[in-house]
Amino acid sequence: MNRILILSSDKELNKRLKADLTGLGYIASPYDKDKIIKGEPFEKRPDMIIIDASSVPSSERANLCQILKKDKELKNIPLIALIREEDIKGLDWTTGIDDFIFAKDTPYEIEARLKFIFWRFSKIDTKDTIKIDEMVINLANYEVSIKGEPIELTFKEYEMLKFLATHRGRVFTRDALLNQVWGYEYFGGTRTVDVHVRRLRSKLGAECESLIETVRNVGYRFKLSEEE
Repeated sequence: MNRILILSSDKELNKRLKADLTGLGYIASPYDKDKIIKGEPFEKRPDMIIIDASSVPSSERANLCQILKKDKELKNIPLIALIREEDIKGLDWTTGIDDFIFAKDTPYEIEARLKFIFWRFSKIDTKDTIKIDEMVINLANYEVSIKGEPIELTFKEYEMLKFLATHRGRVFTRDALLNQVWGYEYFGGTRTVDVHVRRLRSKLGAECESLIETVRNVGYRFKLSEEE
């Protein structure tokens, strides 16, 4: 699920927007903008940040956007202004805001807008995307990225990752993985699977390598996320 942070000093708006976004299937929570200004790291990387234009002055919005866009891990996430109709003429695009939604929109209108924004930023249809924690697997163009940075995988590494990720929680023996990834006509030993898993974990790095779990004396499985 996509994680959305809300930057607003309006407690009622925070409560309503969080409820609307949670009801739409997002993980949403108000966030203290001062933590961003102080450079405190996020516990979990957000997929979008909504900034309330009515409670966050333009100069402060510009500062927040500048900080976020300079961060290598956050520069590609959409920064969305929440505005009232009377604010639209004064919306300054040079501050770094990527798009906007209206505060009075219904949950269904907000859902449509957010889906469009996520699609525009990912450039792919959500049905062709597997997103797990910080990792995105693009099924349409055989690409994998972590925190927006592409990961170079061989075709077999990609196929193994895709297969395990689309069967999260299920344990597969090495023989089963050989059959699924290499095909029934492959005569190599099961050590091939271990070698590819080791290489795959190395490329996924410290933050995502643990997603592929070893089940002792059996094989491998892809870890379920906290929300599953």
